[in-house]
Amino acid sequence: MSLLVEILSSWNARQGIQDLLEVSGFSAHIPYQDEIRVLAEATGPLGVEELERYWSESGREWVACAGKVDSLNRQFGEEVGYRSAYLDELADRGRARGYEVSPGMHPAERVIAFEPEVGNRLVGRVLSEVARVKEEVTRRDARGMTRTSSMNDLLRYLGNSLKDYGFEHGSTRLKCRSSSGMRFEIGFSMGKSKILYQLPLFLKVWHGSKTRPFLYASDFVYILPGFRYYSIVRDDWDICYGLDAYACLIRLFCRSLDELCV
Repeated sequence: MSLLVEILSSWNARQGIQDLLEVSGFSAHIPYQDEIRVLAEATGPLGVEELERYWSESGREWVACAGKVDSLNRQFGEEVGYRSAYLDELADRGRARGYEVSPGMHPAERVIAFEPEVGNRLVGRVLSEVARVKEEVTRRDARGMTRTSSMNDLLRYLGNSLKDYGFEHGSTRLKCRSSSGMRFEIGFSMGKSKILYQLPLFLKVWHGSKTRPFLYASDFVYILPGFRYYSIVRDDWDICYGLDAYACLIRLFCRSLDELCV
């Protein structure tokens, strides 16, 4: 096991990141989590407690294995910084019920993934509630961002929100080198000529002088369940709201990595 993976094995900041994101005024993930908790309650007296543990353990595994893990199917890359005994147990239960695909998925999330009629209704309710949550944000100035804005415009906007963390604007990326030896890079899929329905953002993380990033993320679902609802674009305001949320999450996540490596 490399030193970096060993260090990351102690990462357990998912709930802390969520709490700080909410304190910062971002709550579009809450409707999704609330709906899943309702489903979890129906699975037994400890359903919600197990769901919270499932989310935390999945997040820890993902970070500790540098994103090279399929927690739902219990498939790991070459280096395993942390393997959750609880998720192994959950997968064993799933296999005992005959689940061949994603046996490690929590029963509440399985309903959404494998019961389309229920899942579609739930997603519809979540989208409606997310729209209401966004409406409650009083500052609705799109600040020059539109669905025809270039990827470079998006990057410039995001960079202004991350200057305080040390990110600098490169040619097509935002880059930051921390005192702990971490290097962070943020970009948008340049294959996209304009925004359609989602923000195509990714984060890469290097350590030391390594030439290849040890972590690549384009979906932060393991760090914060329901975060993908921030990437949805229905109007120009959604772009600002989503980028502001991404800036907050990235700042908190990068800091959590930095603190382990100091």
